[in-house]
Amino acid sequence: MRKGILWFGLLLVLMMGMTMVSADDSTPKPGTPADNECYPGGVLYREENQDGCPTLWYWKAGWFLARYNRGSISRADFPKEFVSVLPPEEKPQYPCWNDGDESLAYIGPANQKGNALFYIFTANCTGESVMPPGGKTFIVFANNQPDASAICATQGTISVAIRLNSVGWNAPADAYVCVTA
Repeated sequence: MRKGILWFGLLLVLMMGMTMVSADDSTPKPGTPADNECYPGGVLYREENQDGCPTLWYWKAGWFLARYNRGSISRADFPKEFVSVLPPEEKPQYPCWNDGDESLAYIGPANQKGNALFYIFTANCTGESVMPPGGKTFIVFANNQPDASAICATQGTISVAIRLNSVGWNAPADAYVCVTA
């Protein structure tokens, strides 16, 4: 009876160990670009170097870059020493204006509701955009405040019509933000 319990316990421990080993797929396979971008197929690999990267600095950078490319570390967490190997940040495809803290991307069409995407806590139109409730905030282009107000009024009752660059935004001089009720 004791031998049976001992064998059963040993078998149970062995099976648990096998389950733990098979569940850990997140470790990159050695010798692949997922482990280090200096390996063949990696973005830092150079065939003329027998070992893929010319210096220890590149090998270290390749290790961090592999984790960045797999999403394990963010651009913000990437070591400053190796940032030169990072791909360039994606630039927004639309004009991006900011006030230093927040930003907006003008996506058009001109003078119509829903023509801008707003970004909170980022000055470069990246990350998650926020659409104001009901699409009541939009951008119009006009020569002066009365013209901007008249254009805003075509979209609803005006709550606000402000020239963006007059309140610290790096927008064109003829860009106004409208908020309608």
